[in-house]
Amino acid sequence: MLRRSWPLLCWAVSGCKCDSEKPYTPFGVASTTPASAAVVSAAPSASAPAPSGFVPRKAELAPGGVKSWNLGGTTIEAPADRHFEQGVVADLDGDGDNEIVAWLLANEGLPPGKLVPAGELWLFPPGAPARPVLPLPSFVPTGPGCKLVTRLFQTGPHSVTLDTRARCEAALMPRVPVGALAIVAPLADEPQIHLLRYAAEAPGEKLELSAASEDHDDDGKDDALVRVSLTVANKTAGAALSWFDRAAGASRDKGEPGRSLARAASRESGRAKTKKVATEVIERVALLRRLAALLCAEGGAPRLLDRDGSALRCDGLEGFVEPLLAAEIWANLAAGNVLEAFAAHSRDGWYFRPASERQRIALEKDLLAAVVKRPVQARSISATPAQPQRPRFSPLSFEPDGTLLVQSRDGVTRFGGDGAALETDPASAPRPWPLEIVAPSGARFSGVTYACDRSEIVLNMEGGREIVTRLLSPRPGLCSGNKLQPFPELAPIAFVGREPDILLGGSRLFPSDGSGALPAGAARSADGRHLVVPTRLGLLVTGGDKPELWQPGEDGPQPTALSDCVVANERRAVACLAAGKPVLFSPAP
Repeated sequence: MLRRSWPLLCWAVSGCKCDSEKPYTPFGVASTTPASAAVVSAAPSASAPAPSGFVPRKAELAPGGVKSWNLGGTTIEAPADRHFEQGVVADLDGDGDNEIVAWLLANEGLPPGKLVPAGELWLFPPGAPARPVLPLPSFVPTGPGCKLVTRLFQTGPHSVTLDTRARCEAALMPRVPVGALAIVAPLADEPQIHLLRYAAEAPGEKLELSAASEDHDDDGKDDALVRVSLTVANKTAGAALSWFDRAAGASRDKGEPGRSLARAASRESGRAKTKKVATEVIERVALLRRLAALLCAEGGAPRLLDRDGSALRCDGLEGFVEPLLAAEIWANLAAGNVLEAFAAHSRDGWYFRPASERQRIALEKDLLAAVVKRPVQARSISATPAQPQRPRFSPLSFEPDGTLLVQSRDGVTRFGGDGAALETDPASAPRPWPLEIVAPSGARFSGVTYACDRSEIVLNMEGGREIVTRLLSPRPGLCSGNKLQPFPELAPIAFVGREPDILLGGSRLFPSDGSGALPAGAARSADGRHLVVPTRLGLLVTGGDKPELWQPGEDGPQPTALSDCVVANERRAVACLAAGKPVLFSPAP
């Protein structure tokens, strides 16, 4: 267990604009938050003193293209095929004489066939020949159209930290490493304490890495702490990774980032029932899930890898998953959004792993207390409805008087409240309604992408336009090659603007104002007052004084088997498909 507060030197992995004419400045030194704390507050200015321990020191920039450089009163010479970019002067062995650690770049116009690393870290010891310490890792992209952006700091008494990444004009493969964070003890026989590979951040996210490298186990060797911070919409969360420098190599503290993530999740669950902060808690739940997904192998789409390219396993994720699920449910209940609370419960298992049975039972009590439970009877409808490929409007619909319509390939049939077909004069027979989901512009809603290369679920419109939702993609979901069966199924409500008003995963996305005529087959009643969505606990019907939970008896279909649900005016009835067959639900007498 790490007990000290480690001052960290923080620099952004993204969004950096580096000017070779100006000195580098760090983004800041971390506050007194303990090293393993999960929430990173805004960093103070670079000039603020560290609260304790080693104060990181930034490198100095060399004049452009210089091969001979007087740094700290010592003149150093670059090898013939290189020139200096930046360097740090430091007494790394405590003998009173300063060493120089410098980052050198390959000269332009080298003879054809002469291959040298694009960048290389060198040690210039006093009274001894200079020697290379660390070449640019081979996984960092180089070549035409790619430029290295590098930052060098002394982050411990005996060590420096190098962060170098490629910024390339051409698009690179998503989640392929573009940079390296290396913590190096230049005087050691094995200089590299640890190295991490990192990919570019997902759209809309800002990834930051911070490092400290002091001796925290009193073995005379600097150890490594890396804090990973993620910022979305000006909200930031973070978690720690740490390694100890051992004779056999870096030994990872496998309790991190699990401990950091669990503490952050517990903090949110601890305040989720307070209405005043409910909205903030909901936002932070999503932010922490994004952070865990980029950190942990269990998410199937990590953006941070070990030195050998292996994803980092996160032990103890149950201590993260369960408090976050509780926080999301409780915060939505506190905010009065019962539909979203039930949606969060229905999505249990979307993110890393399902909650325990014990926790689910406890959360169900809170959910059931927020609704009116209504027992219902189920009647099978003798019809074979049309079922084109999803996404689609339901082939079921209610007329204003509560008559059920079932659209099949042969037309539309009316059914009464008892489930029996009604005879209809062919001249007044209802016409089939469009099942495709079409925008006012005529563009068709063609599908859903449970993305791995970005964090959010994306809706696809024909012609290539994408609509990014607020709902996070399941992790690992499809990212590990598994089959995904999301519940509840997508259910459209209307399409009156650029985005469709839909229920996805039980959550309502892009809600419309309810104006205008509602399409047949929508998950909302014809009068616009009620919505219906299947949940794990039954059919949730909103509208009225309090949401109702319709629960079929033991002989009825399971709620998780229901789709294409529609609701009648005044909540007289609900109809859904179960295994492709219509089922009519009505309140039990």
